Amino acid sequence: MFGLPHTNYPELVKVKEEITRLDKLYGLYTKVNQQNDSWKDFQWSSINDQIQQMTDSVEAFQRDMQRLPGALKEKQAFNDLKGTINDMNEIIPLIQGLSKNSIKERHWLEIMDLPQFNKEKPIPYQDENMTLKNVMDANLLQMKDDVEDICDQADKQLKLEKTLMEIIGTWDDRTLKIVTCA
Repeated sequence: MFGLPHTNYPELVKVKEEITRLDKLYGLYTKVNQQNDSWKDFQWSSINDQIQQMTDSVEAFQRDMQRLPGALKEKQAFNDLKGTINDMNEIIPLIQGLSKNSIKERHWLEIMDLPQFNKEKPIPYQDENMTLKNVMDANLLQMKDDVEDICDQADKQLKLEKTLMEIIGTWDDRTLKIVTCA
C-alpha cells in the first residue's frame, strides 16, 4: 500500500498470540462463573431433574480447561478457574445426597447444628421456594464429610423405616394365638 515496504512487528505478533490465549482462559472463566450463577436460581423442589445437566456441564468445563495451552496453566486465573470447577465437582454429590427423599427435617437441623455452619444464614428447607443458592450459601464444602455422613445416615434410616413398615404390615394381618399346654 502506498509503495511502502511491509514491516513485521514481532512484539505485536507475540502480544496478539498472548491475547488470543488469554481470551480462551477468560472466556472459559466467564462461562463457568455464569453457569455457576445460573444454577443458583434452580428451585430445590426440581433439583433432581438438573443434577445430570450440572454433572455434564462440569465434565465439559474440565475437558475445556485441560485443553487450554500449557502457558496459561501458570496464570493465577487458571488456578482460580481450576478451584471453581473442582468445587463445583465436589458439591454436586452433596446436592444429590441432600435432594434424596431420605433427607427429613431432622437431617437439615443436624446440618445446621454443625459447628462450621453459618447460623446467620439458616437453610429454609421448609420453604417451597427454596433455591440451590440457599443450599450453596451454607458453604457445604467446609463440612463435606459431615454432610456426607448425615446423608448416608438418612439413607440407612429410610431403609430401616421401610423394613419396619414391612414387618408391621406383615404382623398386622396375623393373629397370634396363645395356647396353654397342660
